[in-house]
Amino acid sequence: ASVDPSVDKFETYTLLGTSYSGNSFSVTTQETTPYGVAFNDTGTKMYVVGQTTDKIFEYNLSTAYDISTVSYSGANIATGASNPADISFGNNGLKMYVGWTNTFGDGKEFNLSVAYDITTATLASTLNYATFSSVTDFYIVGGFSFNDDGTKLYARSSYGAGSLNQFTLSTPWSIPSINFATRFKLVASAGVGTSKAVPSSDGKRFYYVDDTNDAICEIELATAWDLTTATDNIRNFSVSSQTISPRGIALSNSGSDVFLVDFTTDSVLKYNLSFFGDLYINTWVLSATSF
Repeated sequence: ASVDPSVDKFETYTLLGTSYSGNSFSVTTQETTPYGVAFNDTGTKMYVVGQTTDKIFEYNLSTAYDISTVSYSGANIATGASNPADISFGNNGLKMYVGWTNTFGDGKEFNLSVAYDITTATLASTLNYATFSSVTDFYIVGGFSFNDDGTKLYARSSYGAGSLNQFTLSTPWSIPSINFATRFKLVASAGVGTSKAVPSSDGKRFYYVDDTNDAICEIELATAWDLTTATDNIRNFSVSSQTISPRGIALSNSGSDVFLVDFTTDSVLKYNLSFFGDLYINTWVLSATSF
């Protein structure tokens, strides 16, 4: 059978061939119960949220996404949440979102007058999950992630053994305009999870932390940003050699690097994803995705 490059070629990073970079950064001086991590759009700032202080801390990176060059900037703000679970940004850094792990805890949306400057944050709105379906569906909720234009929001929740929920926003990036769309059941072994599921830039993949099996899992979507077309646990990568308590997760802008929060050592860990550019969908590629 022939292969049509215009149809079958793809260029992407995947968990296939992932490796630990050997780089980690301890945040113990600022936070002894870190839960979430995020970066600005250029990878020159890193943010960690934790449950000892309930604060967000900002760090500078002299080399983008290289956590061996991290230094604490001195900036931090209170989240206004007890036990915050994760942090994310939107609208080119002018929006910031915090989810938390308390029972029926609400999510928070902040406006930033200066992009990615957490010291300029002001509370914009609060999301009460009891608005949607049965409150038990959202007994524990993790952090937020968004599609590229802010019209879709994704959040993990305690429904079943753990689910990824998709919402629509009639006003981009605005929590008050949210409506429940669909729910995607994650693999049963993954547990509830409190961190966000992070998407690839094209919306065809999501990555999330399996905090039961100490692994990163990969979801593939046949249609970008549409969870009704998702297949879970296409690939996974064990991080048990580095941590037995993975929590928050973040991706670099290119998708080449993935970062995890190590709850046990109060550190951020960096992993390198493999690039499979100019590959074609054939028997070898499909068989190589198994572990």
